Amino acid sequence: MTLIWLAGAWLLGVAAGAITGEVWWPAVAGLGAAALANALANPMAARRPGLAAIGLLAVGLFVAGGLRYVDQRPPDEPSGIAVHNEAGDVRFRALVSDEPDVRGRTQRVQLSVREVLEDGRWTPTTGGVLLRAGRYPQYEYGDVLELSGELETPPSFPDFDYRDYLARQGISSLIAFPDEARIIDTGEGNRWLAAVHGLRRQLGDALARTLPEPQAALAQGIFLGQRSAIPADLTEAMNATGTSHLVAISGYNVSLVAALIITSLAWLIGRRQAAVAALIAIAAYTVLTGASPTVVRAAIMGGLFVTATLAGRPGGAGTSIAFAAALMTGWNPLVIEDVSFQLSFAAILGIVYLSPVFQERAAGMLRARGIDAGEGTFTGFLVESIALTAAAVFATMPLFALYFDRISIVTFAANLMLVPAFPLILASSALTAVAGSVWEPLGHITGWISWAALTYMIEVARFFAEVPLAAIDIGGFGRWHAAIAYAALGALAWWLARSVVDPDTRDPTIEEAPALRMRPAYAVMAGLAIAAGVVWWAALDQPDGRLVVTM
Repeated sequence: MTLIWLAGAWLLGVAAGAITGEVWWPAVAGLGAAALANALANPMAARRPGLAAIGLLAVGLFVAGGLRYVDQRPPDEPSGIAVHNEAGDVRFRALVSDEPDVRGRTQRVQLSVREVLEDGRWTPTTGGVLLRAGRYPQYEYGDVLELSGELETPPSFPDFDYRDYLARQGISSLIAFPDEARIIDTGEGNRWLAAVHGLRRQLGDALARTLPEPQAALAQGIFLGQRSAIPADLTEAMNATGTSHLVAISGYNVSLVAALIITSLAWLIGRRQAAVAALIAIAAYTVLTGASPTVVRAAIMGGLFVTATLAGRPGGAGTSIAFAAALMTGWNPLVIEDVSFQLSFAAILGIVYLSPVFQERAAGMLRARGIDAGEGTFTGFLVESIALTAAAVFATMPLFALYFDRISIVTFAANLMLVPAFPLILASSALTAVAGSVWEPLGHITGWISWAALTYMIEVARFFAEVPLAAIDIGGFGRWHAAIAYAALGALAWWLARSVVDPDTRDPTIEEAPALRMRPAYAVMAGLAIAAGVVWWAALDQPDGRLVVTM
């Protein structure tokens, strides 16, 4: 318990530094809190001497977290290749540092700059550049390009800070359709990554040959993280129904899939063996999706959740994940602003702390009607799947409202239809990709399974997207609204922790949430109603007095 409080103090400090952007705020707040903690701790120092030390250490970590973020944020003044932004034509050489993102007739290529031509001499420099070029010639990871053109500073939009988004990826300049771009060398990247990218291309091509569209594009997005070919109408349908997270690679997605793999296989091979299978699946998924920093962070979070389950202590996952998040932000505090990181953290904590509560309540209601919903039963699988879905949806809903300015009134129903089936969708896509790359006729045979699973996902997303008022745009939902929503969920968790389940009525096959015990159903409903009410408050509190609806 001490570790989770200390990790939480660090994370709050990093968040404070990100929100204020100033050094003095965390320092002043930290010093004030230290003085208050010292004053409160003195009367009980004789009885609990370690309490004051822990409190002061937490305050120190809070201050250190804020200072760490402020120290690592991108400089206001440009450096490296960025000094040439808006300075006319510039010639430079750069390495293709990631797999190009092909979109229709164009490709977006991430470049790591090596040299720039200044006064007739090649001068070493650094920095990231995002290149937009025609589809051909198609560049590959490890190519070294020599380019000539005008560099631009990424813009910042009122509703999206594109410059900050790229800065967190190390990109400070843009170049679109340069005057010259030629390959001067190949094979300069990491050999292991080059092999991974080659394997991904092979698997992606196999899916394209063995599946029709849009099933092939969706399979490439789910299995390989290649989302650029997914049709715009399908992307919008998934956004409107709150199911786009199934195609995004995050700790949210990884942990949910891992939990469902454990749930699906536990009744066949046992829970511990199922957890081992989930760890293997996470490792393979990480490699096949490119092992980018976002994917690695997602794998770490999902892996810690599974490891805690494997150790027989799912309750320890919350502490492990908080500690891992503190380590990640210690290494790179800028990830605290990454939406994927925040969704991952919120979803996993929801799965750890809320899912067992929902599962026990549902199982209790079924037992009262003479229906067995324990582990090893199909009913138990359905109950656990629904509980996992509900926990992840409610834990991430405030963040979706905050960052995407919309809420979906059908998100729970749509996710309830898709999340339990997602392991089959992912596994069948993987099977078709592997089979098709080995022998194309075999890929066509297995493709019938993946086609059916992918078609089901597409039709469910489109069906719920056509529901009137499926997605409601909100413009007034800010950080305070999200904070209030999470405070309501936190109060619910604290309230649940104050009661103890009657051992005569509790299902022993269901793992208890850490520090949480069952409460009456109205307690859960009240907490969720408060959270939902905050979201609707923001939806109805539009600046122009009108409710904006997307049909």
